[in-house]
Amino acid sequence: MRRIVSAFLSLCILLSFSSGYAAGKITIEKENFSFIESNRSYGYAYAKVANIGNKAIKVNAGILEVFDTEGDNITSTDRLYSYAEYLQPDEYTYVKMYAEIPKEQAISVDDYLLTLTGKSDTSYVSTRLSVSDSRYAVENSSAYSTYHYMYATITNNTEDIIWHLNLVMALLDDDDNILYMDSSYLSSEIGLMPGNTIIARLSVSSSFIDYFEKNSITPTHVDTIAYINKKAN
Repeated sequence: MRRIVSAFLSLCILLSFSSGYAAGKITIEKENFSFIESNRSYGYAYAKVANIGNKAIKVNAGILEVFDTEGDNITSTDRLYSYAEYLQPDEYTYVKMYAEIPKEQAISVDDYLLTLTGKSDTSYVSTRLSVSDSRYAVENSSAYSTYHYMYATITNNTEDIIWHLNLVMALLDDDDNILYMDSSYLSSEIGLMPGNTIIARLSVSSSFIDYFEKNSITPTHVDTIAYINKKAN
């Protein structure tokens, strides 16, 4: 019952963020949750979010709630991270949310609720760039050091110099479950010429590598979104 009430409240809050909820036509195609314990404990939620409508939308708001074994709320957040804000019809993005778990309640983490919504928005036009060779790699720099990376090759397939290039990378398993996410960007002082290519490399946190090994989780591949946002005319 607590979770049902919480879900209802989450929906009410999200509706208050945007009157365009019904027109947003956004759907969550995949989601996953990881409880990461290190020096501090966090609950991470990941989602693959798609625009299933016929108009451009903006990923507008979200709520992540974490519950204990009694169904009580431990913590919550409405901060979104590492996502492409503007989606054209049939486009998707990955979204990350996380919240710190109080140390005394870490042992009781049991469930979560993730709610996301979008709204119609044509103020920006998002352009996706060509991405190839997205992959996961484990590399040994020495006998004692191993690094885990997500790679992608991005090509400027437009006729313009690309400034403010944004990047979202998701680490997946064989069933396309989202195991880890990160994002980056190309500095506004650096441009990517038409037809030129760059290689991106983002590292996977060692806390997540430990979590994968502890829970027999095997990352296998990477999905990458490279995009730019331009103000609509």
